[in-house]
Amino acid sequence: MELLIIVVIAFWLITTLFVRFNWCVKNYKSKFVPYSLGAVITFMLIIDHLYFTYFIRNFLDLIYIVLIWFLGFIDDLYGRAYPKGIKGHFSYFFKRREVTTGFIKAIGVIVVSFTYFLIELSIPVFYLLCLLILLPHSMNLLDTKPLRVWKLSIFFLYVPIIILTQEVLAVLIISAAFILWAIFESKMKGMLGDNGAMIMGAWMAIASIQLNIVSYQFVLLMFSIIVTLIAERVSIQEWIERTPGIKRIDQLGRLE
Repeated sequence: MELLIIVVIAFWLITTLFVRFNWCVKNYKSKFVPYSLGAVITFMLIIDHLYFTYFIRNFLDLIYIVLIWFLGFIDDLYGRAYPKGIKGHFSYFFKRREVTTGFIKAIGVIVVSFTYFLIELSIPVFYLLCLLILLPHSMNLLDTKPLRVWKLSIFFLYVPIIILTQEVLAVLIISAAFILWAIFESKMKGMLGDNGAMIMGAWMAIASIQLNIVSYQFVLLMFSIIVTLIAERVSIQEWIERTPGIKRIDQLGRLE
């Protein structure tokens, strides 16, 4: 029950802290919103691992998740609107010899994921390395409108975590976290930012390894590959707008 109380308090305290330090970004409605929700989730997972182990049972899992969050947070703090996409950041580096935070983030995710892959997985399967790299990236690409990653996380993470934990208190904790996330993001009191979107992808990757269900891992991998390919060819937002069914789901619960 202590973790449940901590999660509830953390949403308000950490968001207030981000506002105090002006760690905010202009959203699609031109309103400055603190990108605090990723820090809340990171804090929750750290406390969980240290005292409860409902969600993060292995220390290296925690290190992977925290480092992925940190890479996203650095990009939120110092990143620029241009260039965009993996191709854009790498082109910028090779043509202009300029290191962007996006380039650091991309290289960092690869290094962190590959290190975790070599140390932690007793049976190194290449597609799991792809999951560790691509899931944070694909969640980051999708996080341009409120509740988009939330909806995906309900489907790809919330249900699998309930199956994985089978603990009543753990279900209450993750349910409270998702409810508060929905409230904060829908009311534009907080947002994921790069740091939050990436940690959700990282958490999905770790959950898929913990569950060890190949079909679940395969679905996540195909989803990540498709999102990455779409983003490198056209705008994700443009693709969603052109796809009626997905557009309708995407707009649910969002202030237009």
